[in-house]
Amino acid sequence: SFSVGYLNEDNAILGSSFSGAFGNLNNSETLFTDSSLAYKMNTNNEILFKMAFANSQTNFKDPGLINEFSNIDSSYYSLGYGKKSLFLNNDKSTFSLTRPLKVDNGNIDIAVPIYATYDNQIIRENSNINLAPNNDQLNLEFVYNINKHKNNFNIGFLSIINNNHSNQSSIEKLFKLSYDYSF
Repeated sequence: SFSVGYLNEDNAILGSSFSGAFGNLNNSETLFTDSSLAYKMNTNNEILFKMAFANSQTNFKDPGLINEFSNIDSSYYSLGYGKKSLFLNNDKSTFSLTRPLKVDNGNIDIAVPIYATYDNQIIRENSNINLAPNNDQLNLEFVYNINKHKNNFNIGFLSIINNNHSNQSSIEKLFKLSYDYSF
């Protein structure tokens, strides 16, 4: 599937808002594309791919500490493999590699007050901050599911590399176990 969309946010950008000393946004506009592909190799095996790209622009009503945002480009992608009947006839397992949503390109221009003159004029120093992190967060996930007679059992493992797209070479490991019964 493939989709194209447009999002117009009042007083916010990508779901975040600010006001007062930071300045006031009039609105922001985001144009995005999203695509996904599922390829069935046979009745028990499939490959899944999903990705999205977005470009966001802001319009300021009143600048403050934040003077402006450049255009902000963001994206995510995921590649997965699914297999039915790995151990039992009614099970399914999936393995995926995902790079979560991230700003790929964008800057914010900030005017920081550094002092006031004798006649109360505020002297500001401009600073341009890059919003794109240096590293990519990667999520490796394995989920195993058994669904039999209205009983649904899941077990999963998630390994997060460079959490929050940080510069630290960290690895977090999570474990998931769940059970559902359908009436």
